[in-house]
Amino acid sequence: MTEPPAIGSYVADTERNKIGQVMANDRDLLQLQPVDGGLEWDAKPNTVRPATLEEVLSAKVKAANNRPRWGQ
Repeated sequence: MTEPPAIGSYVADTERNKIGQVMANDRDLLQLQPVDGGLEWDAKPNTVRPATLEEVLSAKVKAANNRPRWGQ
């Protein structure tokens, strides 16, 4: 990635094969949070790329499907 990703944008971490939202951007590391929340992880800027709309939507649907349902 030539331009650092903006805070709040979604990226694909190619090392972990995960979609994450950029929470912090240091020169050497990005802090990413899973789409469904949870623990953040660090990624090197050169191992991420902008996530496609399809990847983000797929990750959000997967997260929604994994949430407990009311009344169960």
